[in-house]
Amino acid sequence: MKKINVSAHLLLAGVLIVVGCSKKKEEVPAQGGVKISGTLEIAPALVKKTKASDTIFIIARRAEGGPTVAAKRLEGNNYPMSFEITDTDLMSPDVKPDSPLNITVRVDKDGEAMSKKPGDLTGEYEKNPAPLNAEGIIIQIN
Repeated sequence: MKKINVSAHLLLAGVLIVVGCSKKKEEVPAQGGVKISGTLEIAPALVKKTKASDTIFIIARRAEGGPTVAAKRLEGNNYPMSFEITDTDLMSPDVKPDSPLNITVRVDKDGEAMSKKPGDLTGEYEKNPAPLNAEGIIIQIN
């Protein structure tokens, strides 16, 4: 019979527990959370006005107005472009929206979220406001 090294087995078990606990869990939106996904499209006449260096801001606000509730920053000009807004994009993670959101997009030429300059392109979800769990929405940049 082989002797079993109890210390080695305990050490191995401890390592397996630590590794198992440190694995990143899949992001599952909490009940009442935000998960809005869809596609950004661009009007054919505007394609030549975009660059790979463009910064794209997808902005969500309450339907009744007010400050930005959530924002997503993307880059590029490879349209159509998929996007997803989740709880991780909320401006204040402690404040979860409880009503549909207006979704707009701005293709920003200088990359500064607060500036709006000539040459920036915009669009919005045609059926605003979007439910907090909307899938497959299309935003036309026009």
